[in-house]
Amino acid sequence: MIPFDHRYCDVHAPLHKQYQVTSHKQKLVDYKQYNRTQRDDKANSFYRTKQWEQVRNYVVNRDMNMCQVCGNTVTNRKIVDHCIRLEYCRNPLDTANLNTLCYRCHGIKTRMEKRMVEQGKENILQHAKFSWWKKAINEKL
Repeated sequence: MIPFDHRYCDVHAPLHKQYQVTSHKQKLVDYKQYNRTQRDDKANSFYRTKQWEQVRNYVVNRDMNMCQVCGNTVTNRKIVDHCIRLEYCRNPLDTANLNTLCYRCHGIKTRMEKRMVEQGKENILQHAKFSWWKKAINEKL
């Protein structure tokens, strides 16, 4: 039994805090912090252009607001991902290199890319097709 004004018992309360989902507002704050501290200035300036906004909106509409990996509907954030990373692609506005991803699938892909850079596997990042990424992300799901 737990007290009326508590949601969890003393044993399970710490477990709930460990897996508690952050609010949308907190995610937005984290995203802005990421842009200020981790993303390079060239990428930040690119992602703020009118051309990128137009292409991003086109890709989201083309993909019908669906994650191209897991099929979930993307409702809260328009995440359009470069299959070949921004620093490696010749034309960053090429829609053939862009896909809509949900927050979860984009996070998995970003972590995989980071590990590949750390392991010196930039060659894969420069040439990986979306079908390869889709398979790799689905294996992580």
